[in-house]
Amino acid sequence: MPKVINIEPTPNPDALKFILQRPILKSGVRSFRDFAAAVGDPLGSSLFALGKVTSVFYMDRFVTVNKETTAEWSDLIDAV
Repeated sequence: MPKVINIEPTPNPDALKFILQRPILKSGVRSFRDFAAAVGDPLGSSLFALGKVTSVFYMDRFVTVNKETTAEWSDLIDAV
């Protein structure tokens, strides 16, 4: 995965937007609500495999990850 150059908050405290140095998709979007939906997608399934991730959305140069309400970002950010 390309290098993360910035992490931005979203209106949802359980979601963060990871801005990337270069695009990861040429066009379109990917959106997954659970691990089963992300099977076959290397990025989506690897993020769900971290545990405590509830959804993944990505396009162009960013990835938005949602976590469980009880999870702490301090436990997930480095892994993402």
